[in-house]
Amino acid sequence: MRLYAAALSLLAACDDPADHTGVADTNEPADTDTDSGDSGSPLLLGEDEATFTFTGSYEGATLSLTQVDPIGMMGGTYRFGEVLTSVAITEDALTLDLHAPDASLLEELDPEGHPGVKGVFFVPALHVDTDGDGVPSANEAFLGVSSAWLLYVDGNPSGIQAVPNALRGWNAMLMDMEAGIAMATSSLESMPIFVTLIENPNESVSGTWSVEPDPAMGIVVRSRVAILGGEVEAPTFTDVHAESPFDFVLRGVPPTDHFEEFVDGVSAAVEIPEVYTDVDTDHAYTEVDTREYGVCREGSPIGFVYLSVVSSLGLAVQLVGAGNASGWNAMVLAPEEKFISSNDLTALNSGPACPLSFR
Repeated sequence: MRLYAAALSLLAACDDPADHTGVADTNEPADTDTDSGDSGSPLLLGEDEATFTFTGSYEGATLSLTQVDPIGMMGGTYRFGEVLTSVAITEDALTLDLHAPDASLLEELDPEGHPGVKGVFFVPALHVDTDGDGVPSANEAFLGVSSAWLLYVDGNPSGIQAVPNALRGWNAMLMDMEAGIAMATSSLESMPIFVTLIENPNESVSGTWSVEPDPAMGIVVRSRVAILGGEVEAPTFTDVHAESPFDFVLRGVPPTDHFEEFVDGVSAAVEIPEVYTDVDTDHAYTEVDTREYGVCREGSPIGFVYLSVVSSLGLAVQLVGAGNASGWNAMVLAPEEKFISSNDLTALNSGPACPLSFR
C-alpha cells in the first residue's frame, strides 16, 4: 500500500501492514473524544472501517482512493486530488481501517448555512497497476469505479442538502456520477465495485426518421480527424443505405490514424454519423456528395467515441455514471458534450430537424 504524506496515514489495510510495502499506521486520530451520538458508534471520532467488494475480472487490479474536492462537486465539476492509498486486490472483498484525514484536506460543505462543518470525499476505483508504483499512471487502464464514495465529515452535517443523511465521521454516499451529487447514505460494510470498463468492440445503432429518406440517401460514419481536414488513409468507417427505420453496426477498432487526443491525455477515435445524398450515384460517400442531416438523440447530434484504454479517472467516472464501458461509446455533441448510455442507441432519430455536427 502506498500512502502520501498529506494523508497522514489516512487508511491502512486490516491485515498485516508489512504486506503493503512496510508502511505502518502509527498516526493517532485527529480527535480523541468519543463520538457522542452522531453516528451511534463506540469508536473514536474518525475511526471506522469500510469493506469493498469486487465483481468481475479484477485479477491484477489495485484499489485506489482518490481525494475529491467537495466544493467542486457541488458546482458540477470534479476536481481530483492525490491518490491517498492503494491496495492490490487478491480476494472478492477487502476491509480497510479508516482514520481521520488531515485537517488540511477538509473544506466547508455549506459555509453559509452550516459554517464550520467540513468534509472531504474519496472516490474508490480499480485500475491495472502495470508499473507497480501503486497509483494510477498514464496509460494504465481503469477497470471500474464504485457508485458509493467515502465521505468524512468533521462536525454535524444534519440539514446539509449536498450530503443527505450523512453523519459525523465516515460515511458511504451513493452518488449520481453524471451530475456529481450525493443522493443518499449507504453501508460502509458493503461498498461494491463492478468491473465494467471492459472493451466493447461492437455497437448496434438504430433509429427512425422524421421524414421518409430519399432512395438516394445513405448514412456514413466518418472520422472527425478527416472531417476537420486531417489526413487519414480511410476516412469512412461505416457506410450504409438509408433504410427506414435505419440500423447499422460499428464493428471493430477504428484505424490508428483516426485516433486523436480526446481528454486528459487519453487517445480516442471520434466517428461522426451523417446522412448524405449520393450525388454521383456510386453507392458510397465521396466528397462530391451532399451532407444532409446528423443522427440525433432527442434533437441533439451524436458522435461515437472508441476508447481502447480509459486511463483518466474523470473519464472513468463519466463512463460508469452513464452505464458505459470502454471500446465504443456514444456522446451527445451539442449543446455540450456528454456521454449517453448504449441503451439510447436503439432510439435515435434523423431528419431535417437534426443538424450536422460540423458544417
